[in-house]
Amino acid sequence: MWVLTGKERAAAQADEAAARQDRLQARHDRQADARDRVAARADREQAAFEREPYGRSWQAEAAHAALTGDVSGRTGRLVADVRLLRQRSQELVRQCEQIHRRAVTIQRRTGQTLQRLLEIRRRQRVAVLRARDASRSSGGSPPGA
Repeated sequence: MWVLTGKERAAAQADEAAARQDRLQARHDRQADARDRVAARADREQAAFEREPYGRSWQAEAAHAALTGDVSGRTGRLVADVRLLRQRSQELVRQCEQIHRRAVTIQRRTGQTLQRLLEIRRRQRVAVLRARDASRSSGGSPPGA
């Protein structure tokens, strides 16, 4: 059986820790990228909305529509814009909820993987100790000595 020296064991543990940290950072980067894409889309939609030419104010349009009974003109377009923005907002909320659910799932799976890794390492340590005890009791020198 192959036994790691203290330095090799420390190096292996450092490599495992670095790999875990890299995976964690990659997950955080993916989540940040998703949030940035959602924010950029919202910014583009807001900028497009703000670029639209406005004549009279919303209140003036609403007052005019109430007096004339006309909601087909500018007021109708504004109402349609509000509906569209509401739909887009609801879609963004759904996307954010999906991203959150995925992040929770990834976090849970990462925890499960970490627990499995810890269990494997514990079993390896037990096996190394048993092998060391067996070699000592048989009178042989311990591996690596």
